[in-house]
Amino acid sequence: YAYDNARFMEICSKRTYTVEATNIHEAVTIFTKNSFLTPQSEYYYKYAEGMSTGYSDTDGAQLVCAASNGNAPYICVAFGSMKNSEKKIPGYSEVKNLLSCASTNFGERKVLDKSQIICELPVRAGKDVAHVLVVPYESIYSFLDKDADLSKITLSKQLYYESLDAPVHKGDCVGMLTILSNGVPIGTTDLITKTT
Repeated sequence: YAYDNARFMEICSKRTYTVEATNIHEAVTIFTKNSFLTPQSEYYYKYAEGMSTGYSDTDGAQLVCAASNGNAPYICVAFGSMKNSEKKIPGYSEVKNLLSCASTNFGERKVLDKSQIICELPVRAGKDVAHVLVVPYESIYSFLDKDADLSKITLSKQLYYESLDAPVHKGDCVGMLTILSNGVPIGTTDLITKTT
C-alpha cells in the first residue's frame, strides 16, 4: 500500500529537504539518513527509490528499501543487522544484494496467452455448430525466474458443463483455469467461449 501512495514515496525518496525560514530561524536544509539514497555513502544503491532506515544499539538496523531498475519494483525488509567490528552494518550490503538479485534474475513472464485454445465443448441444438472452442478470459503473467522453463508450466481446467445448449454467446463463462508452476498455483482465470 505505502509504495503505491505517491505522496508517501515522494517524501521518503527525498535526499534533501529545505525547511523554509521563519521569523525565528533561517532556512535549514536537512539530509536523509537513508544511506541507500546518499551518493556519498558506501551503501548507496542507484536503483533505490526510498522507504525507511533506522538504527538502535539494542535492535540493530531496520532497513526497508524499495528499488526498481525499470522492471517491476521490489521491496526488501531487513531487521536486526548489528554494526560489526569495523562499525559497518552488513545488512545494507545484504539488502542491496537481494534487490539486485531479484531485479536481475526475476521478472514478469507471460505464462498463458488468452488466444490459447484450451478445449472444446459440445453444443446441443446448435445451427451448423457441434462444438465451441474454449479459451482463457485473459492472458496471465507471473513473476518467475528469468531462466524458468515455461514448458514446465501446467494447466488445470475445471469445466462447469459437459456440454452447452444453444444459443451460445461469445464470452460465456464455462469454467476456471489454474496455471501451475511445479505444482504450485501461480494464476487463475475464467474459461470462456471463443465464438457465438
